[in-house]
Amino acid sequence: MATKPFEIKASIVIEATPAKVHEVMNDLARLDDWNPFMGMDKTVVSKISEKSFGPGAVCDYEGKKIGKGRMEIISSGPDLIRFKMTFFNKKTEYADAEYRIVPEFEGTRVTWVMSGERSGKLRLINMVLNLDKMMTKNFQDGLKVLKAVIE
Repeated sequence: MATKPFEIKASIVIEATPAKVHEVMNDLARLDDWNPFMGMDKTVVSKISEKSFGPGAVCDYEGKKIGKGRMEIISSGPDLIRFKMTFFNKKTEYADAEYRIVPEFEGTRVTWVMSGERSGKLRLINMVLNLDKMMTKNFQDGLKVLKAVIE
């Protein structure tokens, strides 16, 4: 069965400068401070590369509920941080993700986006379990914690 594209996103406005938001989001050593997935699975063990920020920074993780995966920053500029997600399941899956950082009158709008391709099996699982809605909520929860951490 052919794959089809998907995109999940959530946004929040944080009362801080884009530079301050970028500083926190660009450093994987600070990821556990606000990442919603680490709190969902108390068994998660994560390892951050020696270089924790900017392109080339890597976070490897593994937990009973969230599984095994890798997050690698592939580019980072003042208004966009792009990273590659790798999920090591029975079949390795990939997704592209990014943090969009846009100044607004009230502060900075942060949008967390994940996109990729889904096989027929994953599309069926998504329809049954409504994974996109669940992931959107997880992104929103993480952004709320990020807001509290930064403000």
